[in-house]
Amino acid sequence: MFMAGLFIGGIDCVDRKEDFVWFLGQSLNGPIAFGVDYVYQNHFKVRDTVGGPPRSTRPVFQGGKFAYFEGRDPQNGLATVQAPGKPPPNVKSLGHMNELGTLFTTIAGFMNLICIIDAGLGRRRPGGF
Repeated sequence: MFMAGLFIGGIDCVDRKEDFVWFLGQSLNGPIAFGVDYVYQNHFKVRDTVGGPPRSTRPVFQGGKFAYFEGRDPQNGLATVQAPGKPPPNVKSLGHMNELGTLFTTIAGFMNLICIIDAGLGRRRPGGF
């Protein structure tokens, strides 16, 4: 279910910095959620340079009425201007797809929690199983 959520919503549906409450549920999926978040934070977001050295990361600017796209410099992660006609490294999902992907990945984490709780309850079943 976690992979289905990534397929539906894209890699940006797992975002520790922008959607922390949702990430708490997604973290119940284990190391894969932390790995996906690490890749998204360090390889898809750009670093802000407002006021000096890079401080925080943010999604790339995706255009507007001037069709201006921002890119990401692979060396230092800073924002660069993309060549005309070249898309940004990541585009947030359209419509409700990002929200649906976030929901799928979080539900997958809570399903893991339910399995852990069920396995931890030591109840005896009839027949000795």
